Amino acid sequence: MGVPNFSGRAAVSLRQTIGSLYTQKGFRGPVLTLFTGSSSALLLAYLCEPVLTRLYTAADYKVMGYFTALSALLFSISSLRYDDALMLQKKDSDAAAVVLLSWIVLLAVLLFTCVGLYWGDTFAHRANIPAITPYLVLIIPVLVAMRLARTLELWLVRAKAFRFVMAGQAANTGVMVTSRIGVGVPPVSAGPGGLIGGYLAGNIVAALINAVAALREGGRIILRLPPLGKVWQTARRYRRFPLFSTPSSLVAALVYRMPVFMIPLYFAGDELGYYVKGFAALAIPLSVAGNAISRVFFVHAAEAKIHNLRQRLTSISTMVHSRLVMLGIFPTLVLMVAGPDIFAVVFGAPWRTAGVYVQYLGPWLLLGSIVSPLTRIFDILERQRIDLATSAAACVLMSSALILGGRTGHMPALMLSIGAMGALARLGQLAILMHLAGAKATAVLAPYGKYLLLSAPGIGILIAAGLFGKPWVTTVAAIVAASAFGVLLLRNEGLFTGRGGTKQESPSPRLPD
Repeated sequence: MGVPNFSGRAAVSLRQTIGSLYTQKGFRGPVLTLFTGSSSALLLAYLCEPVLTRLYTAADYKVMGYFTALSALLFSISSLRYDDALMLQKKDSDAAAVVLLSWIVLLAVLLFTCVGLYWGDTFAHRANIPAITPYLVLIIPVLVAMRLARTLELWLVRAKAFRFVMAGQAANTGVMVTSRIGVGVPPVSAGPGGLIGGYLAGNIVAALINAVAALREGGRIILRLPPLGKVWQTARRYRRFPLFSTPSSLVAALVYRMPVFMIPLYFAGDELGYYVKGFAALAIPLSVAGNAISRVFFVHAAEAKIHNLRQRLTSISTMVHSRLVMLGIFPTLVLMVAGPDIFAVVFGAPWRTAGVYVQYLGPWLLLGSIVSPLTRIFDILERQRIDLATSAAACVLMSSALILGGRTGHMPALMLSIGAMGALARLGQLAILMHLAGAKATAVLAPYGKYLLLSAPGIGILIAAGLFGKPWVTTVAAIVAASAFGVLLLRNEGLFTGRGGTKQESPSPRLPD
C-alpha cells in the first residue's frame, strides 16, 4: 500500500489558492496583481533610498523636485484628458481613435513647450531656482515617454492585462533607482542631473514595455490609423474632457505642486529639498495602493455606468474608499508621531528636517491618497464641471495657505498652513464624490473610526518608545507597531474579499470577485 502524496496535494492546493487570488477577473485579483508589483518595486526603491540620500544632497533633490513638478504640470494637459475616454469605448476601433487623438494633442503641446523653453533661463531666475536651467530641455523627452506609457497603460487596463501593467511599473522603478545610484557614486557624482536622468530612463523603459504589451493585446489596430473623420467625431463627442476635465486636472496638479513652485520664492536655502523628500516619503507609498486600486476601479466603475448598474457603482465606490482608508491611515499616523526620528535613522541625520515637515503634511497626504482614485467618479458620470469647481476651490485654499504661511518666514508655519488647508480641500472633494456615488454618510465615516481603533495599539507602542529619546529605539518600535497593526488587520479583515469587513463593503448587487 503506497504512502499518500500529501506534499504533492499541498503543492497543487497552494498553486490553486495563489491562482484564485491573482485571477485577472473581478476586482480582487487585478488589485492584488497591481499592488504586488507596485509594492515590490516600492520596496526596492525604499531599500535604495538610504543609499540615494547619502549620494545626493538636499540641493540636488530641490532641483529634481522642481523639474518633476514642472513635468507633472505639463503632463496634466498633454492629452487634454482625451485618453480617459478609452475606458468608455466598447469597440477597439473606437478606442484606437481615442489613442490617436490624444497623441495628436501631445504633438501640439510639445510644440508649445519647445517655444516656451526659449525663455527657460529667464523663467528659472525669476522662479529663484537658476540651477534648473540646464535640465529644462529634458522636459520634452520626459513628456513623450510619460504620455506614451500612460496612454498605452490605459489600453492595457481596458484589456484587463494587469500583469503587463505591473511589469511596466516595476521596470520604471527598477531602472530609475539603479541608474540614479550608478551615476551618483564617485567619481561621477552626477548631482541633480543623476536624479533627473534616472527619472527619464525609468519612463522610457515603461513606455517601451507598454508598447510591446499593447501590440500583443490588440494594439495593432492603432497602427492602422483610424480615419481623421472618426478622430474628429471622437473629439466632439468627448469635448467635455478638454473643456472641463483638463482645466480641472491642471488645477489639481497645480494644487499638489504649488508648494514646490512657491517655497523657493520665500526660502532661498535647501528647504524645498527637505520638503520634496518628506512629501515623497509618504505620498509615494500611499499612491502605490491608490494607483493599483484606481486602475481597477476605473474599469469596473465604467462598466457599471455603461450598463446602468447604479447600485453596483455605489457599492464599488464605498468598498474602494474603505480599502484606501485601511491602507493609508496607519503609515500616516506613524510618520506624524515619529517622522523625525525615522528619517534620521533611515535617510541620515541631515534629513531629520524632512521628517519634521511630514508631521504637518500627514492629514493632507492621507486624504489626497484616498480622494485621488475616487475622482474617476467625475469622469465616469461625466460631471466634469463639478470636478473643475472643486479643483478651483482647492487651488484658492492652497494658494492662500502658501501666501499666509510664506509671509511668516517660518517654514514649520508654512507646512502647518499647507497641511491644514490641503486637508480641508480634500475633505470637501471626498464629501461631493461619495454623494455623487450614492454612498451614505455612515458608510463613509465608519472606516475612519474602525481603522483608527486598529491602529491604536501600534501607535501606543510608538509613543512609549519615543520617551527614551533615541531615534533607533523609535525606529525599531515603528517596525514592531507595524507588525501589531498587520496582525490585527489580518484577524479582522478578509482583504480584497467581502469577508470580515463591514456590512457596507459587500452590499447588493454583489461585487465581482
